[in-house]
Amino acid sequence: MEKVSTKSFFWFWALLGLASMILIWFLPWRFQTNDDELMMWLVSGAYTGEPESFAVFIHPILSWSFSKLYTFFPAIPWYPLTWFLGMYLSYLVFLDLVSKKNFQQLSFHIWALFLFAFLIHFSFFLQFSIVSAFAVAAGISARILKWNSPKIALTFYRTDILILLGFLIRVEVPFLILTGLLVLNLILRQRRIFQAVLIPLLLLFVFFGLTQLGVNQMGLGDFQKLNKLRSQVFDHPVLQLNKDDFKEDDPSLYYFANGLIDFGTDDLSIKKLQDWKQLLDQKRVAYLSFESIVKSLYFFIIHERFFLLLIGSFFCFGIVKDWNLTLRLTSFLSIVVLFSSPFFLLKVQIYVLVFIVFFCLFFIFSKNDTRNQSFNLIYFLFLISIVVYHVFSLISYSNIDSSTTKMEKLILKANANNSGEVFLIASNVDYMKIIPGRPANFKLLGWITLLEKCQKKDLNSNRIYLIEKEIYESNSMYFEKSASNYSGSMRIILFEK
Repeated sequence: MEKVSTKSFFWFWALLGLASMILIWFLPWRFQTNDDELMMWLVSGAYTGEPESFAVFIHPILSWSFSKLYTFFPAIPWYPLTWFLGMYLSYLVFLDLVSKKNFQQLSFHIWALFLFAFLIHFSFFLQFSIVSAFAVAAGISARILKWNSPKIALTFYRTDILILLGFLIRVEVPFLILTGLLVLNLILRQRRIFQAVLIPLLLLFVFFGLTQLGVNQMGLGDFQKLNKLRSQVFDHPVLQLNKDDFKEDDPSLYYFANGLIDFGTDDLSIKKLQDWKQLLDQKRVAYLSFESIVKSLYFFIIHERFFLLLIGSFFCFGIVKDWNLTLRLTSFLSIVVLFSSPFFLLKVQIYVLVFIVFFCLFFIFSKNDTRNQSFNLIYFLFLISIVVYHVFSLISYSNIDSSTTKMEKLILKANANNSGEVFLIASNVDYMKIIPGRPANFKLLGWITLLEKCQKKDLNSNRIYLIEKEIYESNSMYFEKSASNYSGSMRIILFEK
């Protein structure tokens, strides 16, 4: 088969990706986690009534920019549009790199299909850490592949903008990816990786230091620390995998694991969160067992079947392509340990970070292989079949159901009969389906906002708690205690899905 010598295939996949993104935008896509949902509400002003310029997890420059854009052009959904744009630009950069690799046609299409599958899946289920990882991976891969002399370390490329974008979206992600690449660089003894990423890594360290200095100068250091500790404790694998074990020993920690915490009324300090985190860290080894490993792996398989299939397909492709043996063994061991270990929270963004590091390295060191062309054809047909099936399943997927409509009616009715605050307490996947107005007509427990923290809390206002019946039954003591401690009027309304 002839080698890819033109950009024709690039434009085919680029336009296919663009058409898919446009289609997904008009489908009921949703955010992978509630962090994105809440940050979008905060920077848009939909949650507190005024756009907030500091959303903690994304860089202050980006969250400030979002707040200004929403202030002047509130009708445009800037937050998700930026994530969609970041995913598509990263996809284009990777496609361009594939087209320059001079692969055989089928090999080119297989690589492009992997990228396309990643794009559509994680555009339908957006998550800011994954958007950041995809952007950083594309930018770093471009730098490494352009390396031909030490002078490149001091050269700035347009694709480096993606590394900066990834940093602004999630500060920790570029550091984790670059660290992973450098560690594997020591194993593979590839000098060009180190030389290509050294300058970006140093610049990110400087930028990160200036950012933290600015946050502390604005008096937001403790607020940021409280939010990050909240996330570290809530997402702790020991807590999420074994929350029922804490129901008797530490009820407040159990309620916290269920997202039930009111930062305005509950006694939750940095010290208490630090004590909880230390306790959970100490219990890691105690919870390491065959049963916990099975629970961890089962949970991941149930919730991320397509991504797991994509990972398995990718490594099967690598076995036949005879990739670097050391890299294959390292990646296999890393994936196995990560998938079966209760030491890591079962969230897909963690697995994506590991996968994308190895994806970059396998791609960077892959060579044109004229062997196994019959396998390429069979493999391409298999891969395209699962991608097509997944696309049709996404198209038929619906986020809007009768339970959502029921909740919306309850919220509207509660607001009509209450001049104070209305709190919705339901499963994350339920309230993420509801798109609030400006401002939102309900609030959530478990999330502290800057404006509410700075404003004096009115503890005498009227409150209505709209609680999913199943959640209330397993956490009734928390709501009874809250009602007895609250000096204002608190009414509880239960509903079933």
